[in-house]
Amino acid sequence: MIERFKRIATILKRIRPVIIFCLIFSLFLMLFSVLQSSLLSFELWLIPSFLAFCWFLALFSFGEIFSFVPELSTKQTSWSKRLLNSMHRTWYRSLGAFSVCVFIALIILSYQLLRQWYMR
Repeated sequence: MIERFKRIATILKRIRPVIIFCLIFSLFLMLFSVLQSSLLSFELWLIPSFLAFCWFLALFSFGEIFSFVPELSTKQTSWSKRLLNSMHRTWYRSLGAFSVCVFIALIILSYQLLRQWYMR
């Protein structure tokens, strides 16, 4: 699981500027919606911009966290380095489980908020 997350994180690292741009754009759109800008009526776009901000923030965090996963240790390494490596990998396993829970929560939140947005 950790190796798959590391591969996904390397792909996300390549498109990091796009993710950051979309993150900033959705933040500004959300702020304009909340502050009720006189330029345009952005109230309609508050929920989609909030969801986009949450998703891009989750993708950015995922890419940053899982790009530094340590490799598996070999039999030739010392026992202290193997112990330290296994502790790091255990920490990343718990972060992986937490990330899966966050993405499931985002899916549920997206469904609920988009359902409310369409009901308007």
